[in-house]
Amino acid sequence: LTPVTAQLIVNGPVPPGTDFDVQWVGPDNHNDYITIVAPGAPEGTYTDYARTRTGSVVSIEAPAEAGDYEVRYVMAQSGRTVASVPVTVGVEGVSLESAPSVAAGGVVEVTWTGPGRYEDFIEIVPAGSGPEVEAQRGTRASQGSPLQIFAPAQSGEYEIRYRLSDTGEVLATIPLTVE
Repeated sequence: LTPVTAQLIVNGPVPPGTDFDVQWVGPDNHNDYITIVAPGAPEGTYTDYARTRTGSVVSIEAPAEAGDYEVRYVMAQSGRTVASVPVTVGVEGVSLESAPSVAAGGVVEVTWTGPGRYEDFIEIVPAGSGPEVEAQRGTRASQGSPLQIFAPAQSGEYEIRYRLSDTGEVLATIPLTVE
């Protein structure tokens, strides 16, 4: 007999309140699950979770509060944790860089750092816009860094922002003048 083991992979840090992927390898017993909890939480504690039967990559929701957490593989029959990995909820080090001005309709090259999730956006909006304002121009962060965005056709003061698609939270902005 050999002990039951599992492995978990989480690319972090994870933005608060967003869904994130967990890759796992393990026994995949009936109703086993992956969850996120406070570090050192008692066995059987769980918050959002996904059953392992949904595939070798599952998606769970991060807590709304930033901090250190633990992702666990839990065997449902016994409630025993067979693997865990630490994860930080909260985003640090998000940055945007571009030329401070561009010709109307020109191309803006943006270099950025951040979560880089497929569904996140790098966008151009009128200066001072709230997160609910729809982008005039933009592209997905999955296009990599640097990326290129067409500037608006009308001159004025704008900003480039990094926005999470699932929560709408704007993580960083920089000014842009369209001439």
